[in-house]
Amino acid sequence: MQSMFHTITVIGICIVLCCSIGPISKAVSTDSSVGVLNQEQRCFDGPGMNWNVEFVSATPISLHPIRVMLQGTYAYVVESTYPDPTSQLTVISMSDPAHPEVKGSCGGFHFIYDLFVQGNYAYLPDFYATEQIPSRLYQVDISNPSHPSTAAYASVSGNARAVACQGSSAFVAGFSGGLSYLTIGTPGLTYHSQMYTNEIANEIFIQGNYAYIADYGFDSSSDYLTVVDISNPSSLHIEGAAKLAAGNNHIPVGVWVQGNYAYVADRVGLQIYNVSNPAHPTTVRRYGDDRGCYFVEVSGKYAYLIVDYGIEILNISTPSTPRLVGHYGITDVSGLTVRDDLIFAASWDGGLQVLRFTGQDEGWPNPPQTPVGPSNGERHVAYEFVTNATDPHGDQVFYQWSWGDGSVSAWDGPYDSGETVTGTNAWNEPGNWSIQVHAKNNLGRIGDWSEPHTMTILNKPPTTPRAPSGPSEGVIITAYEFSTNATDPDNDTLKYGWDWDNDGYVEEWSSSIPSGDLLTISHYWVRPGSYVIRVKASDPYNAMTNWSDPFIITISGPALEIGDVRGGVGVSAQIRNIGNLDAEHINYTFRFHNGIILFPPGRTSSGSSTGIQAGEDTKVKTSVFGLGPLYVIVEAEIPCTPPVVKTVAAFIFGPFVVVR
Repeated sequence: MQSMFHTITVIGICIVLCCSIGPISKAVSTDSSVGVLNQEQRCFDGPGMNWNVEFVSATPISLHPIRVMLQGTYAYVVESTYPDPTSQLTVISMSDPAHPEVKGSCGGFHFIYDLFVQGNYAYLPDFYATEQIPSRLYQVDISNPSHPSTAAYASVSGNARAVACQGSSAFVAGFSGGLSYLTIGTPGLTYHSQMYTNEIANEIFIQGNYAYIADYGFDSSSDYLTVVDISNPSSLHIEGAAKLAAGNNHIPVGVWVQGNYAYVADRVGLQIYNVSNPAHPTTVRRYGDDRGCYFVEVSGKYAYLIVDYGIEILNISTPSTPRLVGHYGITDVSGLTVRDDLIFAASWDGGLQVLRFTGQDEGWPNPPQTPVGPSNGERHVAYEFVTNATDPHGDQVFYQWSWGDGSVSAWDGPYDSGETVTGTNAWNEPGNWSIQVHAKNNLGRIGDWSEPHTMTILNKPPTTPRAPSGPSEGVIITAYEFSTNATDPDNDTLKYGWDWDNDGYVEEWSSSIPSGDLLTISHYWVRPGSYVIRVKASDPYNAMTNWSDPFIITISGPALEIGDVRGGVGVSAQIRNIGNLDAEHINYTFRFHNGIILFPPGRTSSGSSTGIQAGEDTKVKTSVFGLGPLYVIVEAEIPCTPPVVKTVAAFIFGPFVVVR
């Protein structure tokens, strides 16, 4: 069973009611980017300015209704008084929604904002708390609807504000208390743990392994939709969060999740998030920042909102473009729930009212046919796509295309209902783009988007660079310039990857330059030898060429090698120059690891040699004094070149060294 629970806003102990009646102007305004969408409807004729919603019945009850939830043929209503806080749970039979019947009630609570019904029990979080009496979660036995009774209660952290249950677990959100976790018995409640989310947790909704919490801080910069992982209730942790719009008036007071989307009422408007990745909710759309929004419940393709002047119904078939399809002017509504086409609204002064949504989107253009056209193509080339849509009243229609890359066309038309139309677009970027189109009629009513047509725009790779050009001979530690170029059929900029030693890997990437321009780059080597140079090119979309033809450069210079390392009195080592040029200013170092070493200080001895001719060698030596097994490490280097190293195992006894 999916969770259903809601909350109204409280400042101190004063209730902020959720709606009032106000004028509705005739205008339609949509922003195609991710942002605010304001879609008001025509002025509504008739009592209460109602549109596509009709009155069914009203049930007067003794107190003031705040929240309502359905299970089976019964409605469970939380009602309270103000300013002296007293709350009770009332059970109403809805076997015949046109003639509801109050069955029973259970009182003795202080102030209840929310409820959750599961099986034979209703769960009520009591906001009231003092130094002597903590806030509580009550479990009410509703197995006999005529005589509901309190079965158990448990104290919770902070001031309990909202509750949601899943199986044998109950989760309570509230002021200062964050999220509390309890286990459910039959009957019984056991408090286990609490985790802090924000100063005030207003509302909670559970879907799968996650609890979605509308919470905020006293600083407006800390208002969030917070996602908590509840897969292991004994170890709750925050999985992700999404920041609400800035401003002191944006306070999250309601949340509902359906599929991959979360809907957050933040007193100013409705915020829609994509939560397919709970760790990173992303903004899809804001709706109605001119009408307030204090509560949201989603059922199927419709979202039901409590706004300043009553109840609004949105078609959310496409969450990025919600459409207003119904309205009912009802005074002081603070909570509602939905079943099929019936709306059960808790009205502070009007009791529990049953309404029927009759809109079903009558009078809106039908979604256009899936666009027909090519499935793949090239960049910078215009392609045509065709579609058509019908209007149920035969009105002329306009079309707007979404090309999948963030661009949306201007409205095109008018066209006769059912007439085939053509849309044209060229893409500058490669990728798989989902093309959709929707229609609006002469009254400005915008229909749903069509099913998408996928267009794959291919990226052509660059041509293979020509073989590098540059000097064929050189010496170590001297930089030489090499040049190459390639062209890109899409005229993209290119960068070049260089393999300087024929190991098949790119050791260096250049910066990007225009297609066809000559690239010149410098490189040097630190050891003599013959080096094979190759280069490849890449465009901004990582389309890479094969390696170019090779270019060979022969580098001359000295090259050191450590020969025999011998013991005796002290340690000696042979250093050879195996290069083809004389080596000058040679530095060498002996290092002694392990053993007891009394000399040299720091276990290290260094020296230098003026030079070694090509093909010759020299012997270097150092004294050492110690005891025990050790490793002798000999290093030698020419300035600006990497050292050569040799390690041997040895044993030292006083000044005598035996190399193993």
